[in-house]
Amino acid sequence: TVPTDIDYNGDFTFEADEFLRPFRHDRESAFRALRLLESIGRNIIDKVDMIESLDSLKLAAEIDRQAKKHNRTIPCLLQVHIAEEATKFGFTAEACEAFVADGEWRGLENVEIHGLMCIATHSDDVDKVRKEFRQMKSLFFHLKETAFNDAPFFNLCSWGMSEDYEVAIGEGSNMVRIGTSIFGQRPVKRELPDKD
Repeated sequence: TVPTDIDYNGDFTFEADEFLRPFRHDRESAFRALRLLESIGRNIIDKVDMIESLDSLKLAAEIDRQAKKHNRTIPCLLQVHIAEEATKFGFTAEACEAFVADGEWRGLENVEIHGLMCIATHSDDVDKVRKEFRQMKSLFFHLKETAFNDAPFFNLCSWGMSEDYEVAIGEGSNMVRIGTSIFGQRPVKRELPDKD
């Protein structure tokens, strides 16, 4: 394992969830919003240290393509949708296993998978949150012992935010996101795309 990392620079994945929330019942607008987020990703690939929200082969291929332009290898975390909330994104646990087992990602020379990431259900039910983190820990060790048994860099368990990081650390997390605890709640003020 590695020491717990405190990521206080903001959680793009969480902000993406919030950005897309108004579109959850409008697939066409949601599609446009996602394309906007992908466009942002293309423009920052030379500035990021890690992408913590990899959830498809298509996205992996795009990261690889953009990273090649800058002669970089981008560490990535596979985002797993472990929460009950529909507004969260990522692979299901089963889809994550299938993605890894399929192995197409191994041909992407500029993408390196360093671990897993999830956001738990926003709930006061500590047992529910602990169960979700425990499922992630189990998935991580399963993948570590199989597909990544020869990959020492596959060592990041990124789950836990300001409201649940203590539970997360107890369930194997070594990377938590606690920006709200440090800086306080940030207001979300964005102009949403027009509906044509």
